[in-house]
Amino acid sequence: MNQKFETVTEGSVKYSDVLPGDIVDQLGDYQNSNWYQRMNEDKQAQVDEIVSDIAQNYNTGKINYSLDKGPSQPWNLLLGTNYELTKNWQFRAEVGFIGRFSIFGNINYHFKL
Repeated sequence: MNQKFETVTEGSVKYSDVLPGDIVDQLGDYQNSNWYQRMNEDKQAQVDEIVSDIAQNYNTGKINYSLDKGPSQPWNLLLGTNYELTKNWQFRAEVGFIGRFSIFGNINYHFKL
């Protein structure tokens, strides 16, 4: 089986739509926090730039994003079976492996109308 479909999502969202109004106050003295101190200088500079941009442009600034949500392995091997126990009861099972793992089960009952 192969799954191939358009999976890219792109857009932007304003800081004020996703961050609380007091975000800069919540960060407080973030440069003295443990998580900040454990970062290398390049990462610290990135965090400083982001915090500064949020503080200066909270109402107008945007976060641009692009996501590729496609499967990491488009190909998958499937094995399955159907079994008719009676005219009313049927069972189906599928297992997918090699690339992605999946299990599918189904029980059908046919009413006599």
